[in-house]
Formats: sequence, C-alpha cells, structure tokens
Amino acid sequence: MPLDAQMTRTRETLVKHEMAPPHGLEGFLPRRDGRPGKCFEDAEGIVLHAAPDAGLVLVHGKCLAPDGSQALHAWVEVPGGLVYDAVLGRAYQWEVYQQTVRAVAYRRYNASQVAALAKTTDNHGPWTPEEEERAFNLG
Repeated sequence: MPLDAQMTRTRETLVKHEMAPPHGLEGFLPRRDGRPGKCFEDAEGIVLHAAPDAGLVLVHGKCLAPDGSQALHAWVEVPGGLVYDAVLGRAYQWEVYQQTVRAVAYRRYNASQVAALAKTTDNHGPWTPEEEERAFNLG
C-alpha cells in the first residue's frame, strides 16, 4: 500500500535527516514504504524478529495526525538515539523525529515484554494495563 499524501509530506520533510541503521540492524530496519494503519503490528514485528540483545525498544505513543490532532502511533527506539518509524520506513535522530511529528511516548517495551504480550494477547497494541499484567505475570 503506498503512503498517503500526509505521510509522503512528512517523509519529504524528514528526508535530509534520514540516518542509516546501526551496523547489524539494517535487515531489521528496512528502507521501504510502510503500511499506513499498521504501525503497531509492524513495529512489534521488528522488535520480535530482531535478536533479543539488539537493543530495540517498542514504543507506544502519539504523534501528529493528518487533521492536526494527536493520533495513537508506534515506533521503534534504536540504539544511538535513533527512532525507526515502520510506516515511513526510515530511521531518524529522536529529537528531529519528535519535533517533526510531535511524537510523545507513553509506554516502552523491551524485547522480552513484547514477546510476552504477543504470546498472550490477540492484538498488536496499544495494550491495556490488564493485558500487560496478565502477560508479565505468566512469564
């Protein structure tokens, strides 16, 4: 699915700030067009498929929506102060990304937490406190 017009404009705004993923993570953080509306699923998949010690962190939060409001969103924190947005399919320095899309993180999950939640829930997030408690207490 191609990016919509708003996401294309956002990517064009950020193009001069694109960063290469750290060595060894290139295969998990591909340069590609993402799947609009699938940020939670795609960001979760990236963390689950990377090596557990890769240092990737799944982040649930909010960012600027096309209508100017804040919308639920997920992205991946990458070692070295980077963030990978699975919909934009690029990595950026956190500060630039945050300022451009007005990202606000409200929950972070390490690889083992993501694996537990993926195993015990039937959705990709955002997860409720009850889902987190069930997943983390079963582990």
